[in-house]
Amino acid sequence: FLDSSVTHERLGRYSYVCCDPILTVDGDPLPTLTGTLAGHGLRHVGHLPPFQGGFAGLIAYEFGRLLEPTLLARTPEPTIPVAQLHLYETVISFDHIQRRAFLVATGYPETDERARIARAAAQLSGLEVLLAHDDLGPRGTPHLEGWQSNFTRPEYEAAVARTVDYILEGDIFQANIAQR
Repeated sequence: FLDSSVTHERLGRYSYVCCDPILTVDGDPLPTLTGTLAGHGLRHVGHLPPFQGGFAGLIAYEFGRLLEPTLLARTPEPTIPVAQLHLYETVISFDHIQRRAFLVATGYPETDERARIARAAAQLSGLEVLLAHDDLGPRGTPHLEGWQSNFTRPEYEAAVARTVDYILEGDIFQANIAQR
C-alpha cells in the first residue's frame, strides 16, 4: 500500500495497492533489478496513473552503504535487510483528484505481445472477481520475525525531548530521529 496523505496535483495525487508479487528481492537489489527488467521494457500508458506495475517495497537508510563504498568502513553492518522489493504486475491505482480507481495489469513477465495481453486480461479478470466479494477485510497481522526497534518507547521519547531542547537553544534547526 503506497498511500498519499495529501491530495495535490503533483505531490500527492495517487495511492496504490499492490498484491501477489511475482518476485521478491532481498538485500542488494541492483543486480537483480537490472537483470530482471532488461528486455522487458513496458510502455507507459499516458492516461493511467504513473505507477503501472513494477518494483515496490522498502529501501532502508543503510542502503547508502551499497552506493557509497566509503560508508562501508565507517558504519556498522545493518541488522535488517537494506532492501526488500517486490515485483508487481497488477496494481489498483487511486486518483485522488479525479476520485477514480484504475485496475492496471502489465502481463509481465511475458515478452510476446499477445501472451502479455492475455496474461494481463486474466489478471484483471481475477482481480475484478476478488473485488466483487464483500469479505476483503484484514487477514491477520503479518509476522515480522527478527524485526525489533533499536529504541524502547522511553528512550525514543527522551531522544525527542533532547532534540527539542537543542532546537530551542538554537544548536540545530532540524533533526531526524530514526528507528530501525
